[in-house]
Amino acid sequence: MQVTYFFPTPMWSTKVDFDNDLLERQIYEYQKQQPNQTYSNRNGYQGDLFHNQDWVDMVASNCPQRDDIPLKDITVYPWCNINPKGAYNVRHVHNDTNIFLSGCYYVKVPENSGVIRFWDPRGPLMHVQRDHEYFNDSVSSHDVTPEPGLLLFFPTWLEHDVTPNEVDEDRITISFNINADTNSNHRWQNPDAPTNYQPEASSWNTDTVL
Repeated sequence: MQVTYFFPTPMWSTKVDFDNDLLERQIYEYQKQQPNQTYSNRNGYQGDLFHNQDWVDMVASNCPQRDDIPLKDITVYPWCNINPKGAYNVRHVHNDTNIFLSGCYYVKVPENSGVIRFWDPRGPLMHVQRDHEYFNDSVSSHDVTPEPGLLLFFPTWLEHDVTPNEVDEDRITISFNINADTNSNHRWQNPDAPTNYQPEASSWNTDTVL
């Protein structure tokens, strides 16, 4: 018997080769200069608008897209995260219809320093149904165990959280939102970005096709 799945929820992942030691040094330096922004993080640090242009270019060049509708004018809005022992991120979404995709890059992730957990977007009513219990063992979330260099992209509406760091070493990541010209009516603006911030990938222009 054939089984057909409707409306799957995607998550894109790839492993990239980047200088994580450099990013780690830059993030710790950024922490000294930039106040903590308390969004989803608890007991840790979130630094808004952390910037490394080579890293921005890398994220933009790996952004998922359709072959028949190439993306244009990709912009990356990043923030860095430092989770010491006991820190975690509460369950949340990146709730803005102007955002195209969200994602995370892993700079330093010691073993047992926390996993990212994605929650079934169909909601709690689905989780108590008998067919879900029978066919899916009532699974309501999926964990992704990160490693340095892992780059994730996922829908902005997909709920996720990060489990507590259980070790003495810091867990360091860079989260981000992506926007791009998708030939739709949604266009993202960031009026609060500092004048020296360049969220658009320097190697990207409106004629670029991957």
